[in-house]
Amino acid sequence: PSAAARHAIHKLASNALAAEFKQMGLLSRALEHWLDEINVIWSPKHLDLYTSTVKNLSQMWQKISEYKNPRAANALIKVLNEATQQAIQNKELTVSFNETPQHDEEIILPSITVETTDVATKLPIKESIEAQKNIETWQSGANVEDAPAEMEVKLVTQGKSFNKNNRLDASQVDQELLTMFIEEAREIVPEIGTELRAWRSSPKQTVYPDALQRALHTLKGSARMAGQAALGDSVHELEDQVIRSLKHKTAEPDFDNMFIELDKIGAYFDDTISDTPDAVINPMQAVDALPAGRAVDRKAQYLRMRADSLDRLINEAGEISIIRSRMDRELTGFKQSSNDLTESLTRLRAYLRELEIEAETQLQSRMSILQEANETFDPLEFDRFTRLQELTRMIAESVNDVATIQTSLLSNLNQTEAALQQQNRMNRDLQQNLLSVRMLPFKQISERLQRIVRQTARELKKSVELVIDGEETDIDRSVLDKLGAPIEHLLRNAVAHGLESPSERRNQGKSNTGTITLKVRQVNDEIQITVSDDGAGINLQRVKEKAIKNKLIDENAEVSEQALMSIIFESGFSTADKVTQIAGRGVGLDVVRNDVSGLGGRVELSSEYGKGTVFTVNLPVTLSVAQVLVVRSGSSTYALPVGIIQQAQKIKHQELLNAYEAKEIVWADKHYPIYYLANLLDHREHLPESHAYNSVLLLHVGSFNIALHVDEVIGNQEAVMKPIGTQLARVPGIVGATVTGDGNIMLVINPVQLVARAILTIGTVIAAEKPNLENVVTKYRILVVDDSLTMRKVLSRLLEREG
Repeated sequence: PSAAARHAIHKLASNALAAEFKQMGLLSRALEHWLDEINVIWSPKHLDLYTSTVKNLSQMWQKISEYKNPRAANALIKVLNEATQQAIQNKELTVSFNETPQHDEEIILPSITVETTDVATKLPIKESIEAQKNIETWQSGANVEDAPAEMEVKLVTQGKSFNKNNRLDASQVDQELLTMFIEEAREIVPEIGTELRAWRSSPKQTVYPDALQRALHTLKGSARMAGQAALGDSVHELEDQVIRSLKHKTAEPDFDNMFIELDKIGAYFDDTISDTPDAVINPMQAVDALPAGRAVDRKAQYLRMRADSLDRLINEAGEISIIRSRMDRELTGFKQSSNDLTESLTRLRAYLRELEIEAETQLQSRMSILQEANETFDPLEFDRFTRLQELTRMIAESVNDVATIQTSLLSNLNQTEAALQQQNRMNRDLQQNLLSVRMLPFKQISERLQRIVRQTARELKKSVELVIDGEETDIDRSVLDKLGAPIEHLLRNAVAHGLESPSERRNQGKSNTGTITLKVRQVNDEIQITVSDDGAGINLQRVKEKAIKNKLIDENAEVSEQALMSIIFESGFSTADKVTQIAGRGVGLDVVRNDVSGLGGRVELSSEYGKGTVFTVNLPVTLSVAQVLVVRSGSSTYALPVGIIQQAQKIKHQELLNAYEAKEIVWADKHYPIYYLANLLDHREHLPESHAYNSVLLLHVGSFNIALHVDEVIGNQEAVMKPIGTQLARVPGIVGATVTGDGNIMLVINPVQLVARAILTIGTVIAAEKPNLENVVTKYRILVVDDSLTMRKVLSRLLEREG
C-alpha cells in the first residue's frame, strides 16, 4: 500500500485504542506491524490477507457506528503476528498448511478466505472460559509464541472447514440448541430490562430483584449451554452486581452500571443473531398456533413453522381472495344474463300467445268457409289442422321446457350465491387467522429501543428516561421488523435535538431528567405510534433561516408552517451547529419518512417551541391486506388507502370552478389546496370530465392537507397487496399494487406524496395547478331501450365507439 494508506492505518490504530475500541485498535496495530516488516514483492496471497483484514476493520467500524461492541478478531490478529515474525526472519509463511519454504523472495500464503471465529463458541463451557482468559492475557502481552492453541483461522476451501493443523473442524455448535436459545433469549432479555427498570422505579421492592435474578440465572445457563460464553459471562457480571446491591442494603444500587452491563448483553445477543446462518434463523422464526394475548396452556400442543412458509400461506390466501372476487364478477354477469333470460321468456310467452290466437282465428275462419260451402268438418280429423297449429303447440311445449330449465338455473344460482358468500366469510376468517399468527407484540423491540436511548444519552451526557406505553399492541412481523430503524432515528433525534442539557433544563424550571414517551396503539385498521418529548421543540424561525441558506426557499417567499415542517424531512437538512456521530449529518428524518412511506404509512409532526415535539407515525396493521377506495382518472383506475381520506364530496360544476379560482376548499375550518389527479400523475393530455356533480376527496397525510379532484369514485374494496418490485419501489407516490377481480393490475397510490415532492422548489412554493376546465370532456348518459337484447348490445357498442 501507499504511504498514505500506511499513515491512515497508523492513525486508525492510535485513535481506536485512545477511544477504547480495543478490538479495532489491536487489529489495526497488527496490520501496521506486518506492513512495516514485509519488504518483498506482494503475491495474490498477500493481497488476500490484506483485503480480509481491511474488510474486518470495515465490519468493526460498522458495528461501532451502530453503537455496538465489535467482536474480537483474535484469529486474524494471530495470523498477522505470525506473518510479521516470519517476515522478520525472512522465512516463508505458511498458514495452516505445513509446506516447505521454496523462495526467499516471496512469502507464500494459501489461497483461503479468512474468517474470524469466536473460540468460546467452539469449546465446552469450562474450556471456553479458560480459553477466553488466555486470549485476553495473550492480547495484553502480544507474544506470538504464547498465543493459546485454541485460536483458529477458519479456512474455507472447496466447501470444507479446516483448523490450523489441517484437520476437518467438527466441533460445531449444536444448531438446534442455538436455535432454541435464541428463541428463548428473545423473551428473557426484554424481561430483564423490564424488571431492572421496575426495580429502579421502586428500589425498596424485593419482588423485582428476585424476578431479575431468576431471569438472569436462566439466561446465563442457557447461553453457556448454547456455547455463547461471552454472553454468559456478561450475564454473570450483571447477576453479581444485583447480588452485591442486595447485600449492601444501606447503599443505593448502582443502576447506571447495571444498565451498561444490560446494554452489553443486548449487543452480545444481537451479534449472536447476526452471526447465526440464515438456515438457522429461518426455522427460528417460528410462531405458536395460538392467537397473541391468550393465556398459555402448558398442555397445549404447538407447531413450529418457518416464517417464509407462513408468508407463502398468507399469499396463497390472498390469491384465493382475488379468484373469489373474479367469481363474484362472473356471478354478477350470470345473474344479469339470467334476468335477461327471464325477460326474454316473458316476451316469448306473449308472442306465442298472440301466435296461438292468430292460428285459432285462421282455423275458425276456415271452418266458417267450409260451413258456407256445405262441407262438414270433423275436429277429430287432424289432417284438417294446418302445419301452423302444430308448430304453435310444439313451440308452447319448448317454451315451457325452457321455463323449467330457467327456474332450475335460478335455484342453482341462488344456492351458488349463498355458498359463495359462505366461502367468502370462511376465506376472510382464514386470512385473518393467518395474519393473527404472524402478529407479534411491540415489546419484541422495546428493550432495543431502551438501549438506544440509554447509549445516546450517555454519549451526550444527558439524563433521559424512555417511557413506552402499549407494549402489548400486536403488529405484523414484517411491519415490526422494518419499524425498528425509523423509530430508532426518531428516538436519537429526540435525545440529540429535542431534549436540552441538564443545566439548560434547570434554567428553564424543568426537571434534570428529560422524558421521551412512546405510545403504541391500534386505531381502526392502523397502528399509531407517537414519539413525544418535553424538550425545546422546533424553532421554525431557525428552520426558515437554514432553508434560505440552503436555497430551499426564497428569502422573500411567504412560507406556511406546514411547508416549514415539510422542509425538516428534506434530505440533507439539519439545524445542528456541528456534526457528531449522533446528529448534524443531514440524515435521519428523510430516512424516517422514506422508511415509513415504504411501509404504506405516514409521518405527522407537531411542535410547540419551548415545550416539546410530537412525531406521529401511522402504519397499516398488516402489509398483506388493505382497505382502499378505487377511483378513475381517464381510462385508468387507481386505489387510495382509506386511512388518508377524511371525506368524499360531490360538488357542482360551478363550485368546482370556484374552488380552482380560490385554489383551495375550506372544510371544518381547514384549508385543502385542490389538485387534479391527472395533473399529479403528469397525464397532461387528459381533459377533465364534466358531470353534474364532480367527485372531490379531502386527504390528510402528515402536515399536508389536499383536495383531490378525480373523474369518478368507483367504490370501496379490500385489496390484497402485492410487492411492486425494485423498479417502482423508489417512485414517489406508489404505495403498492393489487390485482383486481378481472385480473388487471391496479396501483395503490398516495397523491399527497406526489404533492409533497413538488410543493417546494427553489424560490417559491408551487400552488395548486388549475386544469383546463374550459375544454372539458362532456360524457353524455344515454338510455338505450329496446325489447331486443341483440339490438341493445349493437346500439350500445355503436354509441361507445362514437364516444
